[in-house]
Amino acid sequence: MTTPTDAEFLAVLDHHPKLHLLGYGPARGLRINLPTERAAIHAPHALNQARQAADWITERMQPCSPRGKRLLTSYGAKHFMQAETGIYVLNGPFILAAFAAGISLDTTRYNPTLHAVPRPLPEERHP
Repeated sequence: MTTPTDAEFLAVLDHHPKLHLLGYGPARGLRINLPTERAAIHAPHALNQARQAADWITERMQPCSPRGKRLLTSYGAKHFMQAETGIYVLNGPFILAAFAAGISLDTTRYNPTLHAVPRPLPEERHP
């Protein structure tokens, strides 16, 4: 899969109006200016973060059924990416990247659950 284009990211954003720079929808206990954070996810730096995350997601995550699997939230997965790559991205661009990479997410929570699991690294694979 190639890195999603800005147009593809913008199409995802049009389809998910609750997606913003910091997460998905309102968060309990956090004061977030949703219109401001929604506008911020359209900024070039946020789309660049989404591109970086989409590349990692495409390489390291594989879609799966959520049944019987231990799944990561977007927040946990972005920190997993940071541990592997040293690249920090905000939660919203990571969620955007997951959608653009074709990963299904449970968006009933501020930090959506990815219906994906990490692919084994080449040294973790057994012949």
